Amino acid sequence: MSITCPKCDSSIMIHGPVRKAHCNACQNNIEIPVKYWKENLYDALGWIVEDMKEGEIYNLVQFGLFNTKWSVIELTPRCNDCNKRLDIKKVDRDKESKTKCTNCGKETNVVPAPSWLKKVLPTADYFVNVQMHDELKDNEPAISGGIALNCPQCSGSLIIDGKDRLVPCKYCGVNVYLPDDLWLRLHPVEVKTRWYLVYDKEEVEKINFDANWEE
Repeated sequence: MSITCPKCDSSIMIHGPVRKAHCNACQNNIEIPVKYWKENLYDALGWIVEDMKEGEIYNLVQFGLFNTKWSVIELTPRCNDCNKRLDIKKVDRDKESKTKCTNCGKETNVVPAPSWLKKVLPTADYFVNVQMHDELKDNEPAISGGIALNCPQCSGSLIIDGKDRLVPCKYCGVNVYLPDDLWLRLHPVEVKTRWYLVYDKEEVEKINFDANWEE
């Protein structure tokens, strides 16, 4: 799933049902309301229960609060590295944990549905391979430690920590704008990843999806 940043129109990858998302292009934090998740996840469950078969996929572009690009697929959770089915029968659904792929050994996180989501989607059980957080971290660079760069005006040494793209030179006072190739090394472009909502199928089949839009 990805949304278009409402401030700069760049793509923001969404790796789970988060309440906030960070745009790496304009460095703004975007609030994502509960209503957005209720509408989209109810839509997805409705398609899966009523129309979709195992392995079938819907590629969608939706317009509304955010312009959203997403793919919905009916699929048992799989390892994102080797595509082998994950053994999720023994996971602890009540707390964050990990399950290990029996084929390649990669660990995948398992996260219970947050309380705010359970209120609007009680059938949501837990999520697999998601990145969820209540508070966004500061603009942390991908490379730790300082990076040396020379000021283009006075050739003085600049130490870049990657948190700000406009860096003042302590020798001549000019503001140095970090070039694209360096900034992308510090802040790599995010790629889409597949994540899973595990739900109670019997309970979902009881839902009157049309009635949910009366609220």
